[in-house]
Amino acid sequence: MNLIWKLALLPAWSQPTPSPDEARQQAHHELSKVAYKPKQNLLEKLFKWLDSTLSKAKLNLGLPEWVGVLLTFLIFVALIALLLYLATKITLARRKRKSKALFDDKRDASMLTLSANKAAAAGDWVSAVVDRFRAIIRSLDERALLEDYPGMTAQEAGQLGAQVMPNLNESFAYAANLFDRARYGHEETGPSDDQWMRDFAVTVTKTPGITHQSAHNLTPELTHGSAGPLDVNPYASNPYATKGRRR
Repeated sequence: MNLIWKLALLPAWSQPTPSPDEARQQAHHELSKVAYKPKQNLLEKLFKWLDSTLSKAKLNLGLPEWVGVLLTFLIFVALIALLLYLATKITLARRKRKSKALFDDKRDASMLTLSANKAAAAGDWVSAVVDRFRAIIRSLDERALLEDYPGMTAQEAGQLGAQVMPNLNESFAYAANLFDRARYGHEETGPSDDQWMRDFAVTVTKTPGITHQSAHNLTPELTHGSAGPLDVNPYASNPYATKGRRR
């Protein structure tokens, strides 16, 4: 029995030990396999493809070696520049769309007003104007006169405000433009701009708004003017509004 086991193991015992050179060759052969090679990134693949393509063209046209190398390098640099340009343009477009949003947090009107007052006290007129306009629109949402939504711009907010308070149409348009000028640096913002926005906030607070329910309760003559369903004046003292009711 022991003899059988010895005969079975004889081939393993008889295998010669490789020399150092043979061991290095075997290791080199093993490491040269695809599984051990690092994966090429996109730029390396692109450069390799360009080099191969231009090398074939160079042979067909009989161009010198240095011309092929130069063309490969120039085209590679041009492609990288194009990719960087497109990536930058896409990033800026996304940032621009995001930056146009009126609100970037969930603060209520009172907190936004407090933030505007603190900014004004510190002489930061840009932040004061921006947060004060936000407070105005947020207050209309809290009064259930309009509903702000993610991504709403200052211009859209101004249009919605003008719909629920038609007598302040021009003021809402001016306030929205003032917000954009302050936030995006189109014009210098100063204390007079903040004071105007502050006074406008007081006016909005004191002005009754037109809700969807009250608009439905108005007569057809009042609800279908030339500017649309909300082209009405909410005050009964308006002679045209009184005349419209008598019809």
